[in-house]
Amino acid sequence: MPFSYSRQIHFRDTDAARAVFFANYLALCHEAYEESLQTSGLKLADLFSTADLMVPIAKSEAEYLRPLHVGDWVRVEVRTELLSENSFAVKYEVHHVGPPEKLAARLRTEHVCTPPGSANALRYRSRLLPGCGRVDASARNATRFSLPCAFRGQTGNAINRFGRW
Repeated sequence: MPFSYSRQIHFRDTDAARAVFFANYLALCHEAYEESLQTSGLKLADLFSTADLMVPIAKSEAEYLRPLHVGDWVRVEVRTELLSENSFAVKYEVHHVGPPEKLAARLRTEHVCTPPGSANALRYRSRLLPGCGRVDASARNATRFSLPCAFRGQTGNAINRFGRW
């Protein structure tokens, strides 16, 4: 089940053409992702205060389907997907709230938990994927990840896929 986040488009979100500036779609989606983490009980200050865990975005992509303007109400649906032992994707659908409701954009970001294999990276990784499981306390690799979702992560090493951070 996706997390849902709603808000109104503000003037600051738009460009000279009075439509949401393309980069602000990513900002809006990241706002929704942060809200999903807080709603799941994760304290962002605790997560980012640890020096031994970083979660950089390694890749982002967007498909813009229709413009959004000042005053429009939007709903962002957030879904997570485990990619490997230490990486995951966040998929977003941005909907212009009706009538009629229409899909305005699809975005996707890929994140890497680094340093890979550290106890903190594994402990927090499960909390960064709201609704997608918890790390088995005895697990040493992603194959022991307990996922109640309808998917299993792909195998592979994120360091080899994304380079060293």
